[in-house]
Formats: sequence, structure tokens, C-alpha cells
Amino acid sequence: HVIADHQLLVGVLPRGPSAVELSSAFKHRETDVYKAELGNTLANFARLVPQGMLVFFPSYAALKSATEAWDVPGLDGSPSVLTR
Repeated sequence: HVIADHQLLVGVLPRGPSAVELSSAFKHRETDVYKAELGNTLANFARLVPQGMLVFFPSYAALKSATEAWDVPGLDGSPSVLTR
């Protein structure tokens, strides 16, 4: 696919909406806090980006782990990240 320069934004976010560090280092990426913060960050951006987003993960295992966590409703009965 070919896109125009104005259609591309590359960036790194150091923290999510709750100020939790967004580090995908191995010691962080499997924690529930990290996965929740990353999911909330992406859900917030998805509301703002009308044509969708392309998100890269460091591995297929990290992607699978995150999406499995995001499919679970919140303990307070809130909808899962994937259904918001």
C-alpha cells in the first residue's frame, strides 16, 4: 500500500492515560497493569483515529497475550478493551 506523508504518524508514548510506563521490556509486558494500560491507550487513540491504526508488537506471543487480556471484562463489570 502506498500512503501520503500526511497519513502517517510514527511515535513512541512513554506513558499511558493513567501515567503507567509503557515499556514493552520483557519484565513489564506480561504484567496485568502494563497490558491494561496499553489497551486503554490504544482504545483512546482508536476513538480519535477515524481510519484505523497499525500497531506493532515485539513478538506474536506479546500480541496474543495482550489481546487475550483485553478480551476479559473489567473486575468492576466494565466492558473489555476489545468491546469498547
